[in-house]
Amino acid sequence: MSVLSIRLAPRAAFHLGERGIGYEGTALTLHADTLFAAIATAWTLLEGADTASRALFPPPDAPHPKEWTPPFLLSSAFPYIGPVRLFPLPYLSLPSPRQDKKEPERTLSPKTVEYVSEVVFHALRRGERIEPLHLLAEKVALTAGEWRELAKSLELKTDDLKEADGFLPWATISAPRVTLDVATHASAIWHFGRVVFRQGCGYHFLVRFLNDSVQAPFLAALRLLGDTGIGGDRAVGHGLFTVSPDPPAAWQDPLAPVPASSFLTLSLTYPRDHVEARALLGEQAAYRLVTRSGWIGSVTATPYRRRSVRMCGEGSLLTGNPAAIWGGLADVTPRGLPPEATLPHPIYRWGYAFPLGVSDARTSA
Repeated sequence: MSVLSIRLAPRAAFHLGERGIGYEGTALTLHADTLFAAIATAWTLLEGADTASRALFPPPDAPHPKEWTPPFLLSSAFPYIGPVRLFPLPYLSLPSPRQDKKEPERTLSPKTVEYVSEVVFHALRRGERIEPLHLLAEKVALTAGEWRELAKSLELKTDDLKEADGFLPWATISAPRVTLDVATHASAIWHFGRVVFRQGCGYHFLVRFLNDSVQAPFLAALRLLGDTGIGGDRAVGHGLFTVSPDPPAAWQDPLAPVPASSFLTLSLTYPRDHVEARALLGEQAAYRLVTRSGWIGSVTATPYRRRSVRMCGEGSLLTGNPAAIWGGLADVTPRGLPPEATLPHPIYRWGYAFPLGVSDARTSA
């Protein structure tokens, strides 16, 4: 079993649709279900539908599909800024970090912070003390040492900590578009949102292979996906990227399993049944629910929407052994389609957790 940390260096802007935002907006996190669906489509283009289906999905005649073991565990993709990888703010009881008397007070609150650096994330899950924190773009918390490393890596003119608040690693912009009425040819303007990354910034995600034989086709499909794009508006070149694996020494130790009875998930998590839901959502659990919906996309386009499904969001604290496999594939095949409607295969959304153990002393504090 091996783990890869992979960076997606943008070659274009991204549009990531999400429930609750229109075309004029875009999400920042690339959720694991979207990433998996795109990889599965690219895999199908490379190796054919039958080969891809056997590798990525339970067999149709499986007696107990819920007990099927996936070929890998996949995290969602989060931003990175130069050498600093970001992770979601964990749903833990957050201690007040140590403060530098010369710096304004920084607090870790979901109302103000969306992402934390890798150093802060692992310190929180292990219950360790946190260095003085600094904010980037009002959404990212990192340490003073990480800011200096980041400033040096991106060749910024200054590493003054006061400059951190004004540093923007990405920007969400609205591009104007024009549509024409079919009957009257009258024009109307509308806007399309997209996120643009600064040079040296982009997305990263983790994949833990449970079957090492799929590693080569997985990376091949990911490279193809980099040339075809992920997300919306791919027809005009959005969503393109270059695949760049991190060196193993950069991430292997922080991901080492720790004895624990609870974990933080880096992926959307869909409990397979009521029994698993009760196990995951124990007394110490802290989580948010994310609704996933949208249009069905595959190698061939379809005019149908998939069923909505709710999952536990990234950064959720769930109860259970982090060494076990939690979650499953959510069957979102639409019901009640007209008789002439045909779908080439069942429609699934990725809902397996990517668990990182949390110190038991940390959760009982």
